[in-house]
Amino acid sequence: MAPLKVFGAHLHAWGVPGFRSGALWKKVIGAASYVLILLLALATLRVPILTVVFLATAAVVVIQVCNFRNLRVRAGRHAFWIGPLAFLAGSTAFGSALPPQSAEQKADAAARVEAKATAAVETASRKAMATTSAAADRDAKAQATAQTKEAADAGKTALSAAGRVEAVELLGQALYKREEGNYGLAIELGRQAQAKSPDFAEASSFMAEVAPQATAVQATAVAQATASTRAAATAQAQANAQATAVQATAVAQATASTRAAAAAQAQAAVSATARANAARFIPGLTTADVKLNMERRGFRCNVLAGANSLSGLCQEPAPGLPTRNVSYIADSPTQVEHVSALIGNCPNALGAAAADLLGFVATLPYDGGNPTGARQWVEQQLARAPDRIGVHAETTIGGARFQIYGQACARGLSIRGLNAPH
Repeated sequence: MAPLKVFGAHLHAWGVPGFRSGALWKKVIGAASYVLILLLALATLRVPILTVVFLATAAVVVIQVCNFRNLRVRAGRHAFWIGPLAFLAGSTAFGSALPPQSAEQKADAAARVEAKATAAVETASRKAMATTSAAADRDAKAQATAQTKEAADAGKTALSAAGRVEAVELLGQALYKREEGNYGLAIELGRQAQAKSPDFAEASSFMAEVAPQATAVQATAVAQATASTRAAATAQAQANAQATAVQATAVAQATASTRAAAAAQAQAAVSATARANAARFIPGLTTADVKLNMERRGFRCNVLAGANSLSGLCQEPAPGLPTRNVSYIADSPTQVEHVSALIGNCPNALGAAAADLLGFVATLPYDGGNPTGARQWVEQQLARAPDRIGVHAETTIGGARFQIYGQACARGLSIRGLNAPH
C-alpha cells in the first residue's frame, strides 16, 4: 500500500483532478473514474485482456521505479510522461509476441480498413465538394455584388451627369428670370436646379444671392400694395362721402322740389277751387247793383225769408200791369250767383213789354259784360220766337251765361255765373 500512497501524494502534488484536495473519498472516486475511462478506451481500440494486464504491470513498475529513485515533485512532470511511453513500448512488444493472424482475419481486417478508408474518402470528398460549392457560391455572390455596385455607381454617375445638365439649364433660366425681375420664378427654378444636382455649387450660390433680393423685392411690393390699397380706400371714402353729400343734396333738392310742387299744386288747387268758386258768381255784380237799378225802374225790392238772407225779390207794384219781378240769389253782397227776370200778361201779347223788361235786366253792370250787346241779343231772340215754350236760346258774355226761356203766358231771362248750378 505504501507505493500507492506515495503515488497518490505525487498525483496530489501534480494537481491531477480528484487528487488535489487530499480527501480520501475524492481519491477513490477519481481513481475509479480514471480506470473506467482507461477500460473504455481499450475496449474501443479492441485491445486484448493480456495487453491490459501487461499495461497494469508496467504502471506498477514505473511507480516502483519512481519511489526507488525518490523523485520529487520538481521532476514529477518529466516522470509523468514515463507511463505513456511505457504503455506504448509494452503494447508494441506484446503485440509482436502475439501469434500471427490468419489470411481470412487479415482480409476481413483489410476489408474493414478499406471500407473505413472509402467512407472517410467519400466523406472528405463530399465535404470538399460542399466547401468548393460554398466557395463558388460566395465567389459568385461577391462577383454579382461587385457588378451590381459597379452598375449602380455607373447609373448614379450617369444620373448625376444628366442631372447636372438639367441643373445647368434650370440655373440659366433662373438667372434670366432674375434679370426680368421675376424673383419668385427665379427661386423656384433655382430650387429645381438644386434638386436635380444637390452638389451643384453654382445653384447653391445663386440661391444664397437671390433669396435676400427676393425678400427685399417682396417687401417693396407689399409696401406698394399697402400704399395703393390705402390710397384706393381713401379715394373710395372720399368718393363715398361726395356721393353721400351729392345724394343728400339731391334728396334735399328733391324734397324741396316735392314740397314746392306740393305747395304749388295745393296753391293751384286752391286757385282752381277759388276760380271755380269765383266762376260760380257773376263777376263784379253786387246785390246793391241789382236793387238800385230795379228801384230806379219803380220796383220794390225785399229780402227773401229763408236760410240765405242775402237773396231778394224786386216787384213792380202798379196794378193792372203785367206781372213783372226780378229775383237774385247771392252768397254775399259781392257774390251774386243768379239773377232772374220774369214777365207775364196773359192773354195779351208779351212782345214789346217783354223786350223792354228783359232787355233792361240784361244791362246790369258786371266785370267783362257788354250791356248793349246783351240787350240786342235778348231783343233779337224774343223777336224770332215770341211764343216758344222752354229755353229759346243761350249765350255767354264775359263771365256770365244768358238764357231766354218761355212759359205759358210768360217770358223769362236767366243770368248766372259760368259754374253756377242750374
